[in-house]
Amino acid sequence: MFNLWVDKIVERRIYAVHDRDLKVFLTDLHLLDKVLGGELKCPECECTITLENIGFISMLKGEVRVCCDNLECFYKLRREVRGVKKE
Repeated sequence: MFNLWVDKIVERRIYAVHDRDLKVFLTDLHLLDKVLGGELKCPECECTITLENIGFISMLKGEVRVCCDNLECFYKLRREVRGVKKE
């Protein structure tokens, strides 16, 4: 799993990023080169994250977490980000 520590945490929520803005958004997070180089893995299923399969980006304890577009992975990571214990 790739961990990225962000120097500055932004104090705003972004609910969606349009496809046309995705590369700029990933550049701002210093993730575009990692995605294009196949270096990012989904923390749940370990699949390689690409521009086509990014499903969820969140911060957890100052770390950017990028999840694939698989709904099971999304729900697992969302529970973790929200601090919900596994059932």
